[in-house]
This record gives sequence, structure tokens and C-alpha cells, in this order.
Amino acid sequence: MDLFSEVFFFVPYSWKVLFGTFVALLVSSLGGAKLVKQIRSAETQTSDDVRMVLGATLTLLGLAVGFSFSMAISGYNARQASESAEAAAIGSAYAKADLLPAQTTEKMKLVLAEYVAQRIQFYTARSEETRQAEERQAASLRRDAWQIAVQGSLSQPNSLTALAVATVGDLQKSYETTSSTWRKQIPSAAWGLIVILAVFCNVLVGYSAGARGHRGLLIVFPLVIAISLALINDIDVPGHGLIHVSPVNLERMASELAVPSK
Repeated sequence: MDLFSEVFFFVPYSWKVLFGTFVALLVSSLGGAKLVKQIRSAETQTSDDVRMVLGATLTLLGLAVGFSFSMAISGYNARQASESAEAAAIGSAYAKADLLPAQTTEKMKLVLAEYVAQRIQFYTARSEETRQAEERQAASLRRDAWQIAVQGSLSQPNSLTALAVATVGDLQKSYETTSSTWRKQIPSAAWGLIVILAVFCNVLVGYSAGARGHRGLLIVFPLVIAISLALINDIDVPGHGLIHVSPVNLERMASELAVPSK
């Protein structure tokens, strides 16, 4: 858990970020509009220096948002790839279970069928407590599969049973890959920079819009920025929000293995 989560005791996403960011930026925009009336006369309210600083700050904000969106998409793609790799590893282990002695083949297939159902539950879980419980059960099933594979290999040691054992070992590797991608990609420091830039931009936009009488910008600009940041955060936080990785490959594998849905 990062510093931001420790301070606010939750990981914000979706409407929480949208609402909170919009309110903060709207207040900044209105504050800038009010500020222009207090410190500048009508003749100097729209000076070139304000427009220059606003343009530079908007450019920095655009770059920060663009890079953050790229990082969030990169993490999302990595989670999709790891889900596909898990499905492939389970399918390979299931197919090569036939290389084990007959008395262990059925045991292995039953464990793998339960394991793929467990991994689907992990991807579809929407609370951290449920997800951790699914991870513990999946770890227990991986240990069972490994013990079955080792027993089969010891009872009939040859290159074919060794291949079956290796594919079961790949289950742990694919799980570790998923775990490494199941985290936020954008650090808290980057979010802090984006928020600071967004606040400054909205103060300057409010300042400029207030001087020109363009009241609509005081609402439109904060709303656009808030939607953008909420979308990026929703993609970046795994397992929460409206945008998440669907276990399409695992579900396909489950249907091939005739695993009953939970």
C-alpha cells in the first residue's frame, strides 16, 4: 500500500476520483475567477503574461496526463497478457497430465479443473479480501498439483513424466507473472504532480475566463480534466472500478475442460 492509500485508508477509483477531482478543480477555477476581480483592473486582466503562463502550464499538464495514460495502458496490457499466459499454462499442464501414470492423471485433471475455476474467481473478484482468499486457495491447489506430479514422476521416472512435472511448475511461474503486474503503474509522486498542475491550470483558466466573461469554461475545463484523471486511475488500479481485465482466456479454457461455473 502506498502513501496515498495509507493517508486516505482506501484506494480511490471510478466515481470517487471523478467527484473528488471535479470538486477540487471547480473550486480552483472559481477561485481564479474571483481572484481576477480583486487584484487586477479591467484593462490589465487579459495581459499576455497570463496567457503565456497558462499555455506553458497546460502543455506540462497535457504531457503529464499523456505519459500517465500511457503507463496505465501499459499496465493494463501486461495484466491481459498475464491472464492469457495463465490460461496457456493451465491448458498445457492439463494436456500433459496424460503423460503421468494412469492413477495420477485423473487426480491431476481434477485439480487443474478446480484451479482454473479458482483463477476465474480471482479475476472477477471486486474486493481485496475476496481476492486474497482466492489466492490462498489457488496456492493450495498448485501445491496439490505439484505433489501429484512429483508422485507420478517418482513412480514412473522417464522423460515424459518429467515433461509433465515441468508444465506443472509453469503454473507457479505464470502466477508470479500475474502477481508482478497486479499493481498500480503510476506512482503517487506522479499523481501529486498531475494534481498540482491541474489545480494551477484551473486557477489560471478561471483567472482568464473571469476576465473575459467566459463563465462556461469555469465548469467545462474542470469536468474534462476530472473525467480524464478518473479514466486513467480506473485503468491503473487493478481489480477495481469499471475497467478491469476480464478472464476471457481462462473462461474459454474452463469451457474446454468442462469446469462448472461457480
